[in-house]
Amino acid sequence: MNKLFIYILLLTSGFFASCEEKIEARSETQCLQAKFISKYCNGTSEPLYLVKFPSPTSLTKNYSGDDANPTYVAAMLDLPESVQINDTTFYMQIYRDPQRESKVIIGICTANFGPASILVCEGVSQSCP
Repeated sequence: MNKLFIYILLLTSGFFASCEEKIEARSETQCLQAKFISKYCNGTSEPLYLVKFPSPTSLTKNYSGDDANPTYVAAMLDLPESVQINDTTFYMQIYRDPQRESKVIIGICTANFGPASILVCEGVSQSCP
């Protein structure tokens, strides 16, 4: 009888342990050259800004249909005001934070670009180390 009780207890605790929500960790910080494009969308729960990158990374999405001249973009959280000027080129340290991304509510997007990855700006600089 005790063995049956132990097996049931182990199965029950295993079931509840498997139901825990798995939280994806934030990515490692990357330093990339970027160019400010515009505000991402209107009515977002946090300010988001669209930036363009000269080359692909694991964090960016290609939104251009032109294979000869692709454009890689991301929607940035915490982008400093000092670089929020059209066509400003700068370097920034960025990472992906799935927990923070899941809390962002995107409003109406009227621009002519597709969905972009939501990333967090950790800081801006004149160059990457």
